[in-house]
Amino acid sequence: MIRQRVLVFSPLSLGASLNEDAISNSAWYALGLQMLARCDELRILALDGWEDSVGVSLETRYARQLSIPVSVANPLTYEVTLLHGN
Repeated sequence: MIRQRVLVFSPLSLGASLNEDAISNSAWYALGLQMLARCDELRILALDGWEDSVGVSLETRYARQLSIPVSVANPLTYEVTLLHGN
């Protein structure tokens, strides 16, 4: 996506650079939702376990409340599928 000049924000990538004890889960979720509110789309990279992720579930519900389209991208092919309920 970056090669296609799409601006990407990844909480997972950003979080990997932080000390886990530096920020609480609630503060982390609040930051992520503030960023999501400024997005045109929520595109989920379908890594193992994404369907069970508390964070992805929270982000998906919030995106739908804001009428932000939600899609899932295959991590190998980057093929994108729009989720139902958008």
